[in-house]
Amino acid sequence: MPRHTDNHWLEVIAGAVTAGIETYDVKTYGALGDGTTDDTSAIQAALNTAAGAGGGVVFLPTGTYITGNLAIDSYVTLAGTGYGSVLSAKTGTTAVLSMAHTATTVQTGVRDLKINCNYRTSCYGIKYDANGSTSAARHQFNNVMVINAGADAYWFDNGIGETYLTNCRAFNALGHGFNVKIGMTDSHFVNCMAGACAGNGFEIAGNDDFFTACKAYWSGFNSQASTWNTTSIGFHLSSVSYDQLLGCMAEQSALHGFDINNCSQVTLVGCDATSNSAGTTGGVGFNTNTVTHSSITGCAGSNNGFLSPGSQAYGVQVAGTQTGLLLMGNTVTGTSGEFNYVSGFGYVLLSNSNIDFSGIPTKVTSSLQFGTNTTGAGSASLGTNSPATTNTGPYTWIQAKSSDNSTVYIPAWK
Repeated sequence: MPRHTDNHWLEVIAGAVTAGIETYDVKTYGALGDGTTDDTSAIQAALNTAAGAGGGVVFLPTGTYITGNLAIDSYVTLAGTGYGSVLSAKTGTTAVLSMAHTATTVQTGVRDLKINCNYRTSCYGIKYDANGSTSAARHQFNNVMVINAGADAYWFDNGIGETYLTNCRAFNALGHGFNVKIGMTDSHFVNCMAGACAGNGFEIAGNDDFFTACKAYWSGFNSQASTWNTTSIGFHLSSVSYDQLLGCMAEQSALHGFDINNCSQVTLVGCDATSNSAGTTGGVGFNTNTVTHSSITGCAGSNNGFLSPGSQAYGVQVAGTQTGLLLMGNTVTGTSGEFNYVSGFGYVLLSNSNIDFSGIPTKVTSSLQFGTNTTGAGSASLGTNSPATTNTGPYTWIQAKSSDNSTVYIPAWK
């Protein structure tokens, strides 16, 4: 079988050849990679040969390969030398790379290459859908860049479980950067980035997925028309459960940095939202609406004047009925402050300047603030009279609103 043994390639596949993995050079099958010749048939022939042999690595040397729709099958990896290996979509291409058999293709790999969709109408860079299958597909994508998609750069749906994307990029898509549909579960996105995508940077509807050190910026900017919309979001979580976002960042989104809508058991830790609301007014860092048993903790960000456009109004905003939503230790802010209450109840807010137990069914319902009780040692008590302004005692007080909206003062040991 055709085998590529270039020393650089041996380094790229990290010893795969010496481990006995068969490799297939697309140039052996007639691909030129000259940026002019249609290489679709040659690349597909290499992919089919590898699949027929039970798997292997199809090698894409440095060059620009004009191509249409390509299909990859089980146990086959398509690998280049880096972003110098380019798949460039020709007219009529709808998905540069997809699964060969929607119900049975598993464990494919794509790595070290760039896909340029050239803004072809409705063209996806990578589109995987197992068509209702619920198997754990375990695909892997590493160091892949998709640019100029006419639709979403990456699109994953049914049966795409336990899939890993590492160091993947999506730039200038006319749709979403990463579209994680409801059928993609138990998957990991690590150090992935979506920049200047006209849709959302990360559109997330899959359950039990993990996003670590991912970034979205300029979500809502149409790079083809050089215009902003008013609705796109860096990370949009819609009706998901058990997803985790760890150390992710959203900057200069058209509307919100992070929007968590109708979700449950979702965790955001150590994320950053800075200078969002780039396409309209009223955008915030973190927006929640009808969220259940979830938490946003240790998150930072601000409206940074050095990042323009961007007019992020608040750090965190709540709307709708929450159930057991914990907002704790967040320092994210905006031009109008850290926190904005729109409507609803059912959350607990703990921050440097505000404690709000709206989620606890007691008389204390909103807007608690710290103060100082100065009535003297041993004499602090719950009451409706404001303590003096000079501290002479060992107690602090918490100013709170009771259920009848009157102000009360709750003593606490300093």
